[in-house]
Amino acid sequence: MRKTLLDRLTPAAREQLMQEKSKYTFTVNNVLKSLSDAKYWSDLTIEQANRVLLYSNCDMFGVDRYTYRTLMYGDDRIIEPENDII
Repeated sequence: MRKTLLDRLTPAAREQLMQEKSKYTFTVNNVLKSLSDAKYWSDLTIEQANRVLLYSNCDMFGVDRYTYRTLMYGDDRIIEPENDII
């Protein structure tokens, strides 16, 4: 059975989300809920994907959240691929 995106968050992304949760509890909880409901990056809406990228502070570990490719397909520095698919 395929893991959820929340289960496949990289340690760096998870740590950043938890840090942001202290400041933006409601929003980060919504991000975490979205990740727990999705098994593929494509299951997320554009808004949800954008918030994952924003609140994980992905640019801290080299992910450019403003590219079409990152927004549409995710990045393995945020979500660990399963069977080569994010």
